[in-house]
Amino acid sequence: MAVLQFDAAQHAYTLDGVRVPSVTQVLKDLYDFNGIPLSVLNAKAALGTAIHRACELLDNDDLDEDSEAGRAALTPLAGYLDGYKRFKAEKRPVILANEQRLHHPMHRYAGTIDRSYAFGGHVWDVDLKSTVSMSPIVGLQTAAYTEMFKAGGRTQAARRGALQLFPDGKYKLHEFSDPSDFSVFLSLLTVQRFKERHAL
Repeated sequence: MAVLQFDAAQHAYTLDGVRVPSVTQVLKDLYDFNGIPLSVLNAKAALGTAIHRACELLDNDDLDEDSEAGRAALTPLAGYLDGYKRFKAEKRPVILANEQRLHHPMHRYAGTIDRSYAFGGHVWDVDLKSTVSMSPIVGLQTAAYTEMFKAGGRTQAARRGALQLFPDGKYKLHEFSDPSDFSVFLSLLTVQRFKERHAL
């Protein structure tokens, strides 16, 4: 059994001691942040991280909403968190995986999926998003996660989605079903490996 390790400081994955590309790393060149100030990007990233962490704690029944300090910390996230609570109340999902680290043994990449749920008679592999708009690049991301689950032995078919949380307490579940998503991801993985080999 291969050993997957994650270095949080460098956001790096190793498989049996050898560094492997992450899903995020493979897709990063598709995103265009030109013209957006670094301070804005950093603030958005920090907000997204905080929302993810709050939802994770909520799912683990560890979210502090009772103390004064806890409520103060959650104030900037309140709307997004309300949207996640509404999703849970309406869909009643069973959480199959929560921030689970995965790898693909044949294609040798790794990543951390936000959630895998069961609801409505289906398994869903889902990424949580707090972005204003939803990019089709997320379809490639979810395809990479779903294929890691399949390579790990899961036989049940899964639907792929992104749960978009809004600051006004609403949510929207986007589904990605393009069958070419994973092949596009593998093409980008090949490019990533070429860049690594040639130090580009």
